[in-house]
Amino acid sequence: MEYKHQNPMPKFASEGNQLRVGPTMPTLYASAPKHPVEKQSSAMFTLNQEKLDLQKLSVNFGSHMAARVVLERNILAGSRRQGAYGSSMFGLKSHMGKYQTIDFEDILNDPNESPFMDKETVHERCEKVYGM
Repeated sequence: MEYKHQNPMPKFASEGNQLRVGPTMPTLYASAPKHPVEKQSSAMFTLNQEKLDLQKLSVNFGSHMAARVVLERNILAGSRRQGAYGSSMFGLKSHMGKYQTIDFEDILNDPNESPFMDKETVHERCEKVYGM
């Protein structure tokens, strides 16, 4: 009886998607606890923090206050700029207190604010966004 390995070692790094995905983390480090900065930068941390803030509001001021905050955020998130330009969401960010913290965009810049001008006009952008 001949035994064949299920996952043989690749000859080259490109065969194992090492170039696209990156190296896999050893199981020794995968089970290790995360650094506190890594925990705070994750999306789940901010989501849990917002839920905790809404729970505090509902306990301290009543459930109508948490519902009001969620309604205000939904209204502020729905506003857009004319001409299919990306919105900075200034009202929503200030309502959520994002200008008092340092985020990814503050350090590495927002990709929407590229210094290179787009080659498409405002009309072409509107046609693409609105499907005309």
